[in-house]
Amino acid sequence: MALENKVRWAEREDRNKNPLDFFRENYGSDMTRGELKKKDASLYQKLRKDGLLEEVPTYNRSIENPLEYYKQNYKGLARGELQKKDASLYQKLRKDGLLEEVPTKESRFGENPLKYYKQNYKGLTRGELSIKDASLYQKLRREGLLEEVPTSNRSFGENPLKYYKQNYKGLARWELQKKDASLYQKLWRDGLLEEVPTSYRSIENPLEYYKQNYKGLTRGELQKKDASLYEKLRKDGLLEEVPTSNRSFGENPLKYYKQNYKGLTRGELSEKDNSLYQKLRRDGLLGEIPLKKK
Repeated sequence: MALENKVRWAEREDRNKNPLDFFRENYGSDMTRGELKKKDASLYQKLRKDGLLEEVPTYNRSIENPLEYYKQNYKGLARGELQKKDASLYQKLRKDGLLEEVPTKESRFGENPLKYYKQNYKGLTRGELSIKDASLYQKLRREGLLEEVPTSNRSFGENPLKYYKQNYKGLARWELQKKDASLYQKLWRDGLLEEVPTSYRSIENPLEYYKQNYKGLTRGELQKKDASLYEKLRKDGLLEEVPTSNRSFGENPLKYYKQNYKGLTRGELSEKDNSLYQKLRRDGLLGEIPLKKK
């Protein structure tokens, strides 16, 4: 609809309409404050009086990769919610044929329920998880990822510090508390927390560390998952080695799996290369990946 044919705020039929919803539905979220003030001064003033003007951009956005932008800013948001929250991005995704990558209904687990489990319930047994969050338990079961949830509480052996060094060496205390709260508590109870550094890790080769731990993650995903490594790569001028968008696995993602990760279980693949895991899931090929080690 041409701007000159749009209904202005003063001409609206629904007198109880939310002014921000009216703005997004009629002008899209790309219109700047200056443009809105010229086109619909009464709406501009209403938004200002209601303290909603901050939701109107001061400049036009230019989004080179709309799917990456969606994943960085609205990951997990359903299509209907995205259309309300950012109509211009929604339309851009639709025009570029990328709307299929946006779920039709919102899932609080995002694309990776195993990651959600580790972030929110790491260390909980299957029985405890089924009581605490039955829907997540069922989601993991349906996707064949329940094998990654322990059946009993973990034991760090006689030496939890050795376990830390083998699995989390270099992680600062706050990072460890976030990543593995049960190990953090065990170290604290045993008086070993002093052996865990209080500041950021020291990574001699950040690019090698990225390839070993986060291979395939895009820059946006890496920034969210490990901000300190992202900054280290940026400062060292190595960020160019990290892709800006999800890779292409060619015509046969299953062949790519067999060439690079043959023998890895679904849970291991989900953790090591989530973008490949999601590609296989979308293509209906996840059944070819074993649930557990043979």
